[in-house]
Amino acid sequence: MTLRSELETRLLAFANSYSPILPVSLENVPDDTITTAKTNLQPFLESFIKKASSNVITVDATRFRERGVLQINVWWPSPYGEEYGMGGVEAIAQAIQNTFVVYPRIGSVYFTDIAHSSPKIMDVAGWIIVPVILPYLQDF
Repeated sequence: MTLRSELETRLLAFANSYSPILPVSLENVPDDTITTAKTNLQPFLESFIKKASSNVITVDATRFRERGVLQINVWWPSPYGEEYGMGGVEAIAQAIQNTFVVYPRIGSVYFTDIAHSSPKIMDVAGWIIVPVILPYLQDF
């Protein structure tokens, strides 16, 4: 399983188990469900994998370690934010942080630090976006 497929599979499993189910926009994958979510003012997730570096981790150069960040943006319609506060979007961000934990190690990709969310970003299109940052390592 590739790094991308492993991380995206975990994200999709989280989104499908959340109530209500959260649509997910995967990087460079066209999908009409996000357009529908935006039209219906439904919260959704957007993911990006940012590879940072690869290093040789053995003397004989047979094993490598890749570092990077999985960023999951939680999109929340700002009318909800203005009417109901930030509780809904923060609850989704916290649920992501609780799902993608440092331990136990699952699969070939593992998280090196506790996930954290950045301050909200107000999009000009009327959406509140809360980025959740997950530093990862993959040994191969």
